Amino acid sequence: MTYIFGDLNGNGEAHEMMISPQGDVPPFFTWDAFHEELEKVYNSFGDYSPHNDLIAEHVESLELDVDGAEIDTYLAYLDAVPRIPDVMYDITNNGDYDKMVLVPMLLASSTHTQEVADQVAEFGHLAGDVELVVTEAFFEVPYMRERVKTAVLSMTDYLYQAMPAGIDDSEIGILLVAHGTPYVPPLDAYGYQEGEIFSNLPLTEDLFHDEVMAELPWPARTGRMNYASPSIEESLAAFEADGISHVLVVPSAFPTAAMHTMWDVAEPAIGRAVTPDEGIVAHTHPSGMTVYYTSDGYADLDEGREQFRAGLAFIAEIGVIEALSGDI
Repeated sequence: MTYIFGDLNGNGEAHEMMISPQGDVPPFFTWDAFHEELEKVYNSFGDYSPHNDLIAEHVESLELDVDGAEIDTYLAYLDAVPRIPDVMYDITNNGDYDKMVLVPMLLASSTHTQEVADQVAEFGHLAGDVELVVTEAFFEVPYMRERVKTAVLSMTDYLYQAMPAGIDDSEIGILLVAHGTPYVPPLDAYGYQEGEIFSNLPLTEDLFHDEVMAELPWPARTGRMNYASPSIEESLAAFEADGISHVLVVPSAFPTAAMHTMWDVAEPAIGRAVTPDEGIVAHTHPSGMTVYYTSDGYADLDEGREQFRAGLAFIAEIGVIEALSGDI
C-alpha cells in the first residue's frame, strides 16, 4: 500500500492523501478514520513493528555465489525508505554494475507485485544502461514454495508442542492464515465480474494451503484477513461447530513478525495484540475451544529461518544467472 501526499487535483490542498492501489482500504474508511485505526493498532503492541528490521537481517545474511559474477545486495521497501527508485538510482550512480536483479520479496502475484512492476516501469530509466531483471514471486518458484511449505509445517509442529499431552488428534484443528485481498482471481468460481480489478493471490494461497494440508495429520481450514472470506473468525467458528477443542493458528502468509501477525491475525484469534516476546499464547474461547498462537513469522523460528533464506538465495542466484545469460 502506498500513501501519496500532495495537491492531487490542483485545488490548493497541499496535503491531500491518496491510497494506491485503490481498494486496499474499503470505501467506507476515510483517511482520518484509517489513520486513527492504524495509530490505535500500533499503540496496542508498543508502537514498533520488527518487520523491516527482520527483513533487513534476512537480506544481510545472503551469501550469493554465481560463477562469473561479483554480487552486492541492497534492500528497498514498498512502504518505507529506501524505496525502489531510491535504490535503483543509488546502484546506477554510486556503483560500477552491468546488471541489476530485482527480487520482489512477496509470496504471490498480487496488487503488491503490480506495485513493483509499476515502479519499475515508471522509474526504469533510473537504471540507465544497467540491464534489469525482475524475478518471480516466491510461490511461482517451486524450490521456494517447497521451502516455505517446510517452514510452515515446522511452525505447526512448534505450536503443537505447546499443547497439553494426551489430546486426541480428532480434537485438533489447524487454521492456516492467509493474507487475503479485497480482489478475487479472474475466475467465475470466485465471483469475478468482467472489468473488475483482480488478484491471483487468493487462488495461489488456496493452492499452497492444499499442499500444506496434504501433509497434516489434522483437519485444516483457511482463514483470511484483509477484508476477505473466509475470515479468521468464520473459520474458527466452523471449527467450533465441528466440535474441535484445540486449534493451532499458523500465519502461513507471513515470514516475519509484523503488524499483521501482532494484530490483524492475533486480535480475531485470541482477542488482543500479541508481541513476539510472549512466545506461544494459549487462549480459551467462551465455547471452551483453546487457540494456540505466536506472532512470530515462520522465518523467525530456527527451521523456518534456514528454509526461507535458502529459498531467497536460490531466487536471487537464478535471477543473476538469467541476467548473465544475455552475455552468452
